[in-house]
Amino acid sequence: MNKFVSSPLLPGNGIVRLPPLPLDKKADVATFKALQAARTVLGTRVVDAAFTAAMARVTPAPSSSPAAEHALAEYARVAAAANAILREINDALRQSGLLNNDKATELEQHATRIQQLERERYAATLAYQATAIDNARGDRDRAGDVAAAWAARESAVTAIVDALEDMQAWIVDDFSEE
Repeated sequence: MNKFVSSPLLPGNGIVRLPPLPLDKKADVATFKALQAARTVLGTRVVDAAFTAAMARVTPAPSSSPAAEHALAEYARVAAAANAILREINDALRQSGLLNNDKATELEQHATRIQQLERERYAATLAYQATAIDNARGDRDRAGDVAAAWAARESAVTAIVDALEDMQAWIVDDFSEE
């Protein structure tokens, strides 16, 4: 299933295509990797890129200008579209059986851990972006809050990278034994 997000805030021609989502949702490594790849692109090339572009349009202009408000509204639209696709990815993970199994295999344990970390990263990203937007509007100086929110986001990203490396090491070990 091919998905894309379009916006003037996105790089290039304003369209970001996600890696194809698997149609056959099995509890296997290939399904997890495909869904994780789509989730990663959604986070980095869509939400983060749109936010960066919106902030570039807000920061130099007066924060109450129509151009700044338009950029923030467009960012909110992109974030909502990304959130809808993220729900589809999360549903696909659940349908595959990778997340909710009492007698979880090691793959399911890795998938569940990464799912939780992705939720934490997404929440931290949204908190950072909301704080940065509030700071850019100039209602009050929130630079310290912005830095703390960014640090929380970076901590979540580092935890995801570590968990993905652990999973990759498990995959290599598991398949090298066969």
